[in-house]
Amino acid sequence: MPNPLLSTRMVWDPDINPEGLAEQWKHTFVFGGGPPPPPSYSKDGKDGKAVVPAKAPEPWLKIDVFANFAQFVYDDSNPENPLGARATTTANGVESQLVPNTDAFLRAWQVGARFEFPHIVYFQLAPTLYNYTGNGDTFNIHYQGGDPHLTNSASLAQNQTGINSLLVFDLPAEIGWKAWGLPMRVYGDFAVNFEGDDRADAAGQPGQGSQRYAYTLGLGVGQLKKKNDWQIDLWYQHAEQFALDPNLIDDDWFNGQLNIHGVGITAAYNLSAAVNLTLNYGHGWWVQSQSRHRRSSNLAIAINPTDQYNFFTADLNVKF
Repeated sequence: MPNPLLSTRMVWDPDINPEGLAEQWKHTFVFGGGPPPPPSYSKDGKDGKAVVPAKAPEPWLKIDVFANFAQFVYDDSNPENPLGARATTTANGVESQLVPNTDAFLRAWQVGARFEFPHIVYFQLAPTLYNYTGNGDTFNIHYQGGDPHLTNSASLAQNQTGINSLLVFDLPAEIGWKAWGLPMRVYGDFAVNFEGDDRADAAGQPGQGSQRYAYTLGLGVGQLKKKNDWQIDLWYQHAEQFALDPNLIDDDWFNGQLNIHGVGITAAYNLSAAVNLTLNYGHGWWVQSQSRHRRSSNLAIAINPTDQYNFFTADLNVKF
C-alpha cells in the first residue's frame, strides 16, 4: 500500500510501499465562517429582479486532527510452521541459534494535527512511535557493528541490518505559506532511538549510546502542478549511527547510510503537466570519524566507510 504515515525521507524511503494493515481516522474542526448572507437583488434581470449569488464567508481557522496506526509485515518467515527440525544459523560468528519461524512486524503509532489559516499559513506536526516485534528469517541475527579499531574485512563483515534495539520516536513538522504568489514551506524532522545504549553495546561501542539522534531541516519554494511550474528544495540532514532503522532510510541520498550528515538540493521544472526534469545534488560527510569503520547499510554504492559523499543525478520523469 502507499505509505499511510506522514513522514520524511530521513526516516522512510519514498520508494517503499509497505505490506500489512493500517487504520486511519481524521476529523476537521472549523472556526469562523458560517452560512451565506441574505441574497441581494439587481434590476437588470427578468421581471426586474435577479438573484445575485451570495458567497459564504470562509472560516478563519481549520484544524484537522488525525491518527494513523500501522502493523507492517517487516520480515515474512518462509516457510512458516515448517515440518521437521528447525534450521539453525550462526549469530555474529559466535553462537548458533534457531532460525525463527514467526514473522517480524513494524508497528507505527502516529497522531497529529494540521492548523490552517486559509490563504495565509498552515502548520502541521505528527508525533510517531515505531516499535518492532519478532525476528523473521532475514533479520534474525541481531545487530552488531564492526570493531572501530580494525579495518580488515572481518571487522566490517558484521550484521548492520538487525532490527533489535530500535524504539524510535519521530516528529515530522511543516509550516507553509505563499509569498509573491509562490508556495513556500519550511519542513523538519527530529528522531531519537530510545534504545540507543543497547544498540551501541551490540556494536561493541559501549558509552556511545548518545549517537541516537537524527534531524533534518529544509526549505521548499514552488510547486509542480502544471506546465512551466518549478520547485526547489534545499535541506540539511544529520543522522547518527544508532538513531534510525538503516533498512528504511532513503538510499537515493547519502548512500543510504547512517553516521553521515550533509546537504541536499533538488530543482525540478515541469516541461508539461506530465513531464518534468529534476536535478539532484547531495554532499555528505561522516558525523564521527572514530565511527568510520562501523559498517552501515549502503544499498546504493558499495563503499564503506564513506568519509565523503558527492552525488549528482539528472532525472527525466514521465507520468502516464
